[in-house]
Amino acid sequence: MSISNNLAKWVVDFDLLQVPDHVIEDTKFRILDITGVMIAARTDPMVHQVRNALLRHSVGNVTTIGSPEKVSLFEAALYNGVLSSMLEFDDSHVETGIHSSGVIISALLPQSQLIKCNGQQLIGAMLIGAEIMARLAMVAPGYMHKNGFHPTSVFGIFGASYALGHLLDLTREQIVNAIGLSASLSSGLMASWQDGTSAKSMHVGFASSSAHKAVALSKEGITGPSNVFEGRFGFFPSFVQSRDTALNYSVLDMEKNKTWEVLNIASKAYPCGYVIQPCVECALIIAQAEDFEIEQIDSIVCHIAPHAIALVCEPVNEKVAPLSSWHARVSLQFSVAEALFYKKLDKFAYAQNVLINPSVLALANKVQYVSDPSASDRTILRGQVDIKLKNNKFFSHTVENMRGTVKNPSTREDFIHKFKSNTKDIYSTEKTEQMIDLILNIENMKDISLLSDLLSA
Repeated sequence: MSISNNLAKWVVDFDLLQVPDHVIEDTKFRILDITGVMIAARTDPMVHQVRNALLRHSVGNVTTIGSPEKVSLFEAALYNGVLSSMLEFDDSHVETGIHSSGVIISALLPQSQLIKCNGQQLIGAMLIGAEIMARLAMVAPGYMHKNGFHPTSVFGIFGASYALGHLLDLTREQIVNAIGLSASLSSGLMASWQDGTSAKSMHVGFASSSAHKAVALSKEGITGPSNVFEGRFGFFPSFVQSRDTALNYSVLDMEKNKTWEVLNIASKAYPCGYVIQPCVECALIIAQAEDFEIEQIDSIVCHIAPHAIALVCEPVNEKVAPLSSWHARVSLQFSVAEALFYKKLDKFAYAQNVLINPSVLALANKVQYVSDPSASDRTILRGQVDIKLKNNKFFSHTVENMRGTVKNPSTREDFIHKFKSNTKDIYSTEKTEQMIDLILNIENMKDISLLSDLLSA
């Protein structure tokens, strides 16, 4: 039996009552986390551009986060997906770097409005999509980035399609067909990493929207290949592009692997690339603990995982002078420089005036990086920063396990604090508390439309 058939069987047989309470609780926290991130992105100029484009060409029947105006199901998923990834504040699966929560919730929320599903159905669909998406990425971790593909984008359509398949109670055959079709819609080139253009910020939206198309077609009887993952012309042989690479298909055996990979999805403390997080943390701890002026800094050395260097440190000329906000968010040099200069890195970071601030740019040019072999294990998130002053004073700090990871997990209070921080200038205190209460008790909701109405206001 094909991998796709086995995964579809797991989705059809899924029983939320068999899921441990702590896994359900973790899923609710991730819904709260990504919802707050999406709300925070509402005022971004590009978000308005996307919204305008959709409204010019759409008449629909569902709302989106931050707007009561109606668009189509496909376009609502696209718009929500852009919101989820715009600030680079969305959670990450530590081993693979994929961002599952945004692409899945972006697809589920508009569909939930149409079918008026209950909270338990939403939790189950969210959990299914995130679990399978993480495991698919674990088959060959690192190879998508290496070959110029954005893994969140190329795997995201699968996670969202499986989630929608469960929510809509598709048959096993329909799910197999939807996934077969999804593979032909899977895309996401990293070309914009070079020039900072907007395409990258559309990737999650494209994946989420395309999942709806694949599912809709499968419901009408359009077929897709069942051996889509492992076949001769399948997804992994085609995207990995190396016949010598050992593809770990065993992680997709859901009956054999009883652990929950979703527990290795980490909430971000800062709105930047996940592999940059520990170095930003180190820099801020030093800046807040030690008494020195920025002008006194002679050098900054960041110790970072070997597999992260090509992604967030190089080419150096691009990273020390990023061309756009999101371009800066995937730059180790600029992120550490901004954090040190302002002694913070929050949802307001990476503003246009900061991107051209000569003092921040000069500081970014002082940030060096070295490969840290002790951080080569993809299942951990470690970093170290050394700062040397011109008077030869030296400061150093190491983060062995970044906040939010499984060895240093976020608490309930951490998730609530982040949500409030992301929404405090948008919603009233009363409405914020109402949303937190609804999401953290979402399993008791008989109709998710109530949450959608709050989010769209």
